[in-house]
Amino acid sequence: MRWTRTLWLCAALAAPLTGCKISVSSDNGRRLEGAGVAFVVPMESGKAEFGPAGINYRSNTITASTDGKQLIVNGTSFGTLQAGDVVNLTNASAIKVNDQPRVASSQ
Repeated sequence: MRWTRTLWLCAALAAPLTGCKISVSSDNGRRLEGAGVAFVVPMESGKAEFGPAGINYRSNTITASTDGKQLIVNGTSFGTLQAGDVVNLTNASAIKVNDQPRVASSQ
């Protein structure tokens, strides 16, 4: 619980400086926005770095990153992203982009 409060405090302080947003999602997760895309992450303790250059998220159950163009989850590529895409990471075994299941790519 302490980490969650710390994450929210850091995000609240950093967001005005980076132009990024953090909010609560309708599907019981936190929404992190950066590099033109959004991650919906579980409501568990985690560490996030996000800004115009991308999003990096790490928790006990999942790691994910993007530079706004490629999606990497738990060390595996899940293909390309476009501006406006929403990546749902609330279930590590069922990654979704824009509510559509996404499978690991061979790239």
